[in-house]
Amino acid sequence: MMRHLFIKKNIRLLIKAYFFFAFISAIAPFTPFVSNNYKKEQFSSEQCSSKVCFGEHATSGGDRARVVANSEQALNIRLELIRSAEKSIDIVYYSIERSECIDALLGELLEAADRGVKVQILVDGKKNLSSKPALKALNTHENISCRQYNPLNLFTPWKWNACLHDKFITVDGNHLLLGGRNLKEEHYAPDGFTGKLTNDLDVLVSKGDVCDSGEQGALPQVSKYMELLWDSKGVKPISNSPMRTRKADTYLKKLRNAACSFEKTNPRFYTNSLQDYLEETFPASSIKLIHNPIHTNKKQATVYNYLNKLMQGAREEVVIQTPYATANKTLLSDFDTVNAKLIMQTNSPLSTPNYPAFSNYYYQRDKFLDTGAKIYEYQGRDSHHGKSLIIDKQTAVIGSFNFDDRSMYINTESMLVIDSFGLANQLGALLEELRQDSLQVASDNTYLPKESISIHDVPFLKIFMLRITYIFLRPFQFLI
Repeated sequence: MMRHLFIKKNIRLLIKAYFFFAFISAIAPFTPFVSNNYKKEQFSSEQCSSKVCFGEHATSGGDRARVVANSEQALNIRLELIRSAEKSIDIVYYSIERSECIDALLGELLEAADRGVKVQILVDGKKNLSSKPALKALNTHENISCRQYNPLNLFTPWKWNACLHDKFITVDGNHLLLGGRNLKEEHYAPDGFTGKLTNDLDVLVSKGDVCDSGEQGALPQVSKYMELLWDSKGVKPISNSPMRTRKADTYLKKLRNAACSFEKTNPRFYTNSLQDYLEETFPASSIKLIHNPIHTNKKQATVYNYLNKLMQGAREEVVIQTPYATANKTLLSDFDTVNAKLIMQTNSPLSTPNYPAFSNYYYQRDKFLDTGAKIYEYQGRDSHHGKSLIIDKQTAVIGSFNFDDRSMYINTESMLVIDSFGLANQLGALLEELRQDSLQVASDNTYLPKESISIHDVPFLKIFMLRITYIFLRPFQFLI
């Protein structure tokens, strides 16, 4: 009896010790006290101003691009890209969450593989538990390979926080769709969807006929990045144990049926062809991919450093769209030194769906205002998830990067920096339209009145939850 109690007591102590060790190990490597200055990239304002980096000093090999903002078109273009594939499809997504429309998309990937297209799917290893059985089934197809970035390992808690946050598709090395949308039905709102729409942005890039340097176009850059991700140490097969043939066949049959039935019930997602979208693209003088390091430790803020130098080099106006922002000293200091007019577009307490991330910004909003930034908050009941910048109405930047600590130092992130007056004008018009449904935050941290918009009361429970999450998570701002 005494031996049994002794063993039980020691097991409890071991469990408590593990949880304490895991908690400290998961947090400590990402604290502000831990340096991440190794391999720091240096950019001067002259090197990164759009006037010098782009235009006549760089070429894109004839690439063309356009913004895809409409949720219906966003799913339509994904389906059309997959259907157009003849050789290869590379898919990288932070989150794939199964639903009728996403099963239809996975079914289209399966049909592409059936006709000989080589498909590679890479997802974050911790975010996609619900979709992993389907991905595991897809992995049984001879032309489909599925991998995951940094899957959960109980013995390496210091890696738990590192996530793959990129979102892009490439087809045949000719077409690219990159942006902020995940593969979740809330981004597309199919028939029968009853939740709140998450608005977002993608950029469609078509490879030009002229490839004067090979490496300067967007597609070669993204293909090289895909190779780095795919072969990195932190990436593992989607499963080490093979799925039984019968079970896999059941999943694959469901996906094939979903692709067929969804087209019949939701024909509006199949109205435009890929060519329709390509005809609305704009020529780009330069397209540059910027991305964070791909390892699972605390990262050098490569994407942010580049974006900051673009902002510091702006002469007239910088427009930032970000759903989340954290008031860290680096970000606030850099905002304060931007010489151009600085506009930030984000969500409001009414529209935000993410309490922890938004609360950090909301209860420190005065710090952003003190930098001189003009802040506009969207007043709709759905939300905006787009991540973009416009520099001097000439350079457009679109991708997965939020202006927060997690995107700066923890996640993999990718953005396309595109020098194109036509594309910047298209993006500018979309953000101006968004500001029409937004209210500007005054210097006293209240909203400036606007006749066309009524200020809706935010539900008490939502304000309460925002406050509670801010109080309890404030010490862990660097993880949000």
